[in-house]
Amino acid sequence: MNPPLNGVSVIVPVYNREKYLKECLDSVLAQEYDGPLEIVVCDDGSTDKTLEIADSYGPPVVVLRKPEGCKDQGPAPTRNRGIAASQYPYIAFLDSDDIFLPGYLKRLVEALEQNPQYPAAIDLLYWASESLSHRWPNDCPDGNELQLEYFFSVNYCQSLNSAVFRKSFLDSLDFVFDGEMLMAEDTDLYLRTLERHSILLIHEGGAVAREHQGRSVKNLRRGCSFSQLAFEKAIKRYPYPRWLIRKARARMAFRYAKIDMTEKKIRGVLWNLLKAFYYDPVRSLQFVLKAEFLKKGAFHN
Repeated sequence: MNPPLNGVSVIVPVYNREKYLKECLDSVLAQEYDGPLEIVVCDDGSTDKTLEIADSYGPPVVVLRKPEGCKDQGPAPTRNRGIAASQYPYIAFLDSDDIFLPGYLKRLVEALEQNPQYPAAIDLLYWASESLSHRWPNDCPDGNELQLEYFFSVNYCQSLNSAVFRKSFLDSLDFVFDGEMLMAEDTDLYLRTLERHSILLIHEGGAVAREHQGRSVKNLRRGCSFSQLAFEKAIKRYPYPRWLIRKARARMAFRYAKIDMTEKKIRGVLWNLLKAFYYDPVRSLQFVLKAEFLKKGAFHN
């Protein structure tokens, strides 16, 4: 009989999520994790029934209320408060409107315990309709490692929902989540992680990220701007080669073109396609010929 796994703390930042929180928490409790488990619900000042729902669970759900007088807002400082309050050696993250798939935590913690050289592991992420009835997989590189060059050059959008980190690694960073990043704080963390280590990749299906009104085109555009900020911070911090920076800028231009196409802003589409051609003409021509920026799920590529 295998010994119990080491403990995992699941950090769930919340703000007015009474509609989705129960389904989120139930998906964690249904994991049947073979080891200690806590769910740290970190509130950012909810005014609906979010805290009432969270309080109704009791252990292993721990409710972390926003400190009185705290002015730090958004998912980055909220997650930081949750990490600081966590007690177990593995840290998982789950947005309060999303869910884990069965067996996910056990699979990733086992993988990390068998591969101590990695600071984190990522499983396949699915995007889904609001009802979760229709799902499609996020793009994911082949192989068993996520490496910096791939992540940086293709602006790989990978939610924290399907990642498990070693707490010891997060504690070694100057900070975990950058409070300046009101969105794309996950991109920033992945870049700083990959600048030091590769990340272990699993391809079985870890979490489902739900599409709903809160993930509107307006928010996606805002998310792109913060993703761009994360990459600009990375360029100042780390000696990326010039060719890789050009590829990253081209892919970012394509992401903006996709959003412009959705909003029927043809001038914006053309302008961003021109920028993409300027930075990476060969790859950009391939994308245009394949009509990549018109495909379903374009926001998340």
